[in-house]
Amino acid sequence: MTVASGQDAGKSALDEESSEEGGGPFVETNAREEFAYDTDGSNPIGATREPFPTS
Repeated sequence: MTVASGQDAGKSALDEESSEEGGGPFVETNAREEFAYDTDGSNPIGATREPFPTS
């Protein structure tokens, strides 16, 4: 905007609040619903670990 109009709008544009700053929408849940305490199908108990990728 400053380059095209010749006006100094840099600092005022930085002070404006954007829509991302407000956050949300948030869904409030408790830890019992959010975190799993057992294994799922993609992580069976007897599975072997894959080697860490080095490249």
